[in-house]
Amino acid sequence: MLVRDYLPTANKRLVVLSMEATIRDAARELAQPGIDLIVVADPRGKLAGVVTDSDVVTWVAEHPNVVADSSVQTLMSTKTTTCKPSQTLTEVAEVAQKKGLKHLPIVDDAGKPLGVIYVREALMSLLHEAEINEQWLKQYLSGTSDGRG
Repeated sequence: MLVRDYLPTANKRLVVLSMEATIRDAARELAQPGIDLIVVADPRGKLAGVVTDSDVVTWVAEHPNVVADSSVQTLMSTKTTTCKPSQTLTEVAEVAQKKGLKHLPIVDDAGKPLGVIYVREALMSLLHEAEINEQWLKQYLSGTSDGRG
């Protein structure tokens, strides 16, 4: 299964803020159900960084006297691991596991965000696919499948 197969779901949870957005804007978006990562885009629409709910919480805890109207640039992560639509979910899961990531932005070849893939859901899709393949293989080997798929 490829990341592109997951794009309709991943696109629904894509939230993109400009670099001029505030931490308050980011917090407002992260308070929405199902949104755990925000993509920050540069003026050309390319991914410049990401902000997670834990980034906001950590920043507020470390800067209690600073207003939330500071730029989102002050807390965004700029060393971002992304994935492309042509990658397999297995590749994405392996990268995420190595780096300890829960979600990755999906970008096109120009670096523009297309969606956000949640690694847990990708792993669930892979597990489901493996279960279907195992079931088909058992049927085929036992002779209960007619071989037409």
